[in-house]
Amino acid sequence: MEKLWEEKKNLGKLKKINLSHSRNLTDILMLSEALNLEHIDLEGCKSLFDVSTIPRCGKLISLNMKDCSHLRSLPGMVDLTSLKLLNISGCSEIEEIKDFAPNLTELYLAGTAIRELPKSIENLTELGTLDLENCRRLQQLPFGIENLRCIVELNLSGCTSLGLKGMETLVRSPCPLLSLFPLRKRKR
Repeated sequence: MEKLWEEKKNLGKLKKINLSHSRNLTDILMLSEALNLEHIDLEGCKSLFDVSTIPRCGKLISLNMKDCSHLRSLPGMVDLTSLKLLNISGCSEIEEIKDFAPNLTELYLAGTAIRELPKSIENLTELGTLDLENCRRLQQLPFGIENLRCIVELNLSGCTSLGLKGMETLVRSPCPLLSLFPLRKRKR
């Protein structure tokens, strides 16, 4: 399936759509009319490259785009005030994220090509899960990460460009997770 449908549909009552593993799906243009969507699952839509028409409504709670390997960019998400879960793990072409939805509680960015997190991460005060595993280009964590006091799961494994310098922000912050992996300077 490359497109959802040709003609216009009445999508006013649609709350959940699962298009996972629709390998030939290239865009979701027709979903722009589905203003009551709460859950969108696009996992494994490997040909998907355009999600600029994600419904601009405050009702979207969950957006799963895991392993959409041709996806290169995300639209601004600051208007998605109900969004709690965003998963773009495995979207290896995404190099930059403009902003985040303000009420995220789970954020999965594993395997993306990001070099830095947007400054808006400091406003995610309800964020409990931040997965950055294998973000090999990630060079530093923003200073505002210290505001993330609800974090219970932080995955930085495989962030080979981060190094100790990029961790300085975490060392200075009152992050409760620091007790789980104390950082020590290596003896030479």
